[in-house]
Amino acid sequence: MYYDIIKDKRFTVDQFEFHFPVTFNANICEQNIDEKLQDKLKHEDCNIIGIDRGERNLLYVSVINSKGEILEQKSLNVINNVDYHEKLDTREKDRTNSRKTWTKIKGIKNLKEGYVSQAVHEIVEMAIGYNAIVAMENLNSGFKQSRTKFEKQIYQKFETMLANKLSFLVFKNRKLGEAGSSLKAYQLAKNDVNFETCRRNGIVFYVPATYTSVIDIKTGFVNIFRFGSIKNQTYIHDFIKKFESIKYDEKLDSFVFDFDYKKFETRFEIKKSKWSVYTKGERINTFKKNGVVEHKVVNLTEKMKEVLNKCNIKYEQCNNLLKEIIKDKDVCKSVFDIFKNTLDLRNSDKENDYILSPILNNGKFYDTRDKEENTPLDADANGAYNIAMKALYAMERYKKSSNENKNIDMYIKHNEWIDFVIDRGGK
Repeated sequence: MYYDIIKDKRFTVDQFEFHFPVTFNANICEQNIDEKLQDKLKHEDCNIIGIDRGERNLLYVSVINSKGEILEQKSLNVINNVDYHEKLDTREKDRTNSRKTWTKIKGIKNLKEGYVSQAVHEIVEMAIGYNAIVAMENLNSGFKQSRTKFEKQIYQKFETMLANKLSFLVFKNRKLGEAGSSLKAYQLAKNDVNFETCRRNGIVFYVPATYTSVIDIKTGFVNIFRFGSIKNQTYIHDFIKKFESIKYDEKLDSFVFDFDYKKFETRFEIKKSKWSVYTKGERINTFKKNGVVEHKVVNLTEKMKEVLNKCNIKYEQCNNLLKEIIKDKDVCKSVFDIFKNTLDLRNSDKENDYILSPILNNGKFYDTRDKEENTPLDADANGAYNIAMKALYAMERYKKSSNENKNIDMYIKHNEWIDFVIDRGGK
């Protein structure tokens, strides 16, 4: 069959075209979305979707209920069977090679926007399906700008597109007159906000990002030491002397550092100051060698044994190794490095990304690799979960406030947040 191929066919026929603007809800009175939502949250429970813009995942989501129980958690690297993380990674490498070889650089803008559109659709579907608010990190402009050197990071665009979608949310499969149809759209956020200063926009809550990834959700332990002030071996020696004890636990085959945060220079004070830190498990150290990032798995217990054996310190026969260790400043330096490494909760390389806590809790160390029920699956999942938990803390605090309080305060101090996790004790 033969037929003519005509470019711009619409110009080959006579027709009238009408162009006119449309204003949605033109006759409705001005309403404050935030106030309406706050009144609802004051007396009702809702679920929370925590979104972590992670290290290994473009986006990771964790859905929790009002008790802090995980309802769903997943990565958004793959949507509709399309691996956007791999596509963006491949496109980045192609663009880098093109720059080096002075060949044509393929565009990446459309691929980014396609991913963001799919991710936003996925999240709003979850928000309606779970009757949930959305919690994200309150990242300042400097942080977001610093991430743009990685071309697959789409943080700023994601915030804008999510707000636009929630400001007039319509589902194609809804019948006319139903909630979510074109004549009865959801209005769950405003699209004319300043994202640099915004802490809350409708159902979107922006929480402080600090201490969401590297925190033990079972005990609330975080590293709050000010190691930056320790400048030489004399400072290290004085630091080690402040420990309550350093001993070897033969049953666990682990060294134990007992300390009280009150004796040290810390970033802030928390409710529980006395902790016992164990060298149990392996840590992944990341470093640069000849400009190349490398990873090394370290068994801290074995490393500690090597240091003590070299100095002929009988760790199995001593109840407190502190006196022996502080005799030699070089030993102090080695033990100090091991202790710092023990506090590294997050461990990542090309294959692994997990949280391992050095705190013994009910006979266990919190380890995301255990895949325990109702716990995050990996380090990014831990971040998404705690972002949601910070929003839960803000709402619980709001519910306990007086009825005259019309604002959900999203300013959360570091010590308040950590005390909240400590009080929960892994509930």
